[in-house]
Amino acid sequence: TQTLRELIKTPIQYLDVGARDGIPSHLLRYKDFFTFVLSEPEVKEAEKLTREGYRVVPQALAGSVGRRPFYVTAKRGSSSLLKPSPLLRKVFMRPWTAEITDTYTVETTTIDVLEEQQGFRFDWLKLDTQGSEMEILRGATKSQPLCITTEVSTMELYEGQGTLYDIIPYLRERGYMILDWSVWAYRPTDPQYRRN
Repeated sequence: TQTLRELIKTPIQYLDVGARDGIPSHLLRYKDFFTFVLSEPEVKEAEKLTREGYRVVPQALAGSVGRRPFYVTAKRGSSSLLKPSPLLRKVFMRPWTAEITDTYTVETTTIDVLEEQQGFRFDWLKLDTQGSEMEILRGATKSQPLCITTEVSTMELYEGQGTLYDIIPYLRERGYMILDWSVWAYRPTDPQYRRN
């Protein structure tokens, strides 16, 4: 870590959007080199993260500032600003996990506005927002983090979701390239689809 201290004179500004369960564990060992800001609109999860000492923005990041419905699902990690699509509910998850159990209105903001409020630009952006990643990226018209880690899907698992085929060209047009790629394979849970 001494070498890192010599190389990194100012903290890396890290924005975690969809921050359920906190910062990824592989980054925590380097926490002295980061300023972590977490965006988590789900009220109970935001309160838990705040109690754990994180700097939490209790708003949903989106393409614009405003108010939107937030859909809470039985499997909390699948909650989103977007409704789960029938494909997600019927094919890729056990139906109850994607069932909407609550809906409430949340404040939304953009990365550009958040940077102004925080007083610095984010160096690293992590997006895991269950389908709204493309919208969030489009709302960042001034911001250009050095690194973006984002979840993408090849299919529309949430209504109106931007997929891999939207996100990759969008980021390439802005000068980004793929540095790493991890694939989480989903197998259909419905036996009807497993046969095909």
